[in-house]
Amino acid sequence: MGVGFITYARMTPEFQAMSRLERAEAIKKLKEQAAKHDVNMVLWGHPFGVNENLVIVYESSKGVENYNNMVLDDQNVYTDSRTTVTVLEY
Repeated sequence: MGVGFITYARMTPEFQAMSRLERAEAIKKLKEQAAKHDVNMVLWGHPFGVNENLVIVYESSKGVENYNNMVLDDQNVYTDSRTTVTVLEY
């Protein structure tokens, strides 16, 4: 059984000002950080119809605890808040 997480967040002004290549490198570091907690970043992008301007989809075969640990250990400077998370169990 796996767990998926659709995370909506706001980008920091620093992340918004980055070039496309700089953003890709920043997301790569975030993906590596997630992997340390057995959480896989599936995709990221910009959502429509919500207040947040960044969406990141994660999955973990280990469960919600790993996602929580990733968030608690988060040294992420790319988003200033995570305001909405949808949890999917499959």
